[in-house]
This record gives sequence, C-alpha cells and structure tokens, in this order.
Amino acid sequence: MADDSGVATQTETSIKKRDSAAYSTSTVMDHRPSAIAFGAGAIVLFVGIMVGILLLDVTTIWRHLAIMKENLSGVCGREKDSCDARDAEAPPTKEEPQPQQDQATTSA
Repeated sequence: MADDSGVATQTETSIKKRDSAAYSTSTVMDHRPSAIAFGAGAIVLFVGIMVGILLLDVTTIWRHLAIMKENLSGVCGREKDSCDARDAEAPPTKEEPQPQQDQATTSA
C-alpha cells in the first residue's frame, strides 16, 4: 500500500533474505576508475615485493646451485676414473692414543 505521498510502506517492501548481498556467493565487477586503479596498484605492489624478495635471494640461490653442482660432480663426475680412484684409496686410519704413565711411577 502506498500512502498519498507516494512512499511505500513497510508491508509493500518485502526483501527476501536469501537474495540479499549477505548471502551472495559471487562478486560484482566494479567499473569505477578509482576501484580499477586501486586494484591495479595493489597488484603492482604485490608483484614488486615478490620480485624484490627474489632479487635479494638471487646471490644465495646462485651460491647454493654452485655448491650443489660441485657436490654432484664429485660423486662420479665427468671423469669416469674419478670414482675408481677414490674407491681404491684406503680410508685414513685412526691412531691409537698412547696410555699415559703417572709421574710418580716414572720418577722412581
């Protein structure tokens, strides 16, 4: 029902709760220039931070790759005989510690 002023009353405007934005599972594209600029700025900032972190770690990554390459080439590297020569070497023997004598027994 509408009164004489043309304003709808409470009984005429019924809103279904399930159709409201609170129950919506999708988003609506916002075409305002300010919203597009803000979103683009956020993406640029995020990508800039990620690239900065990657650039700071490049030297460390390069060093670790060089160490990994050195370790892997030492396992049986380019030379076929490198493993044979290493296997032929005897492992270093551990020297037995000499028992120490008491000072009292040596001075008598």
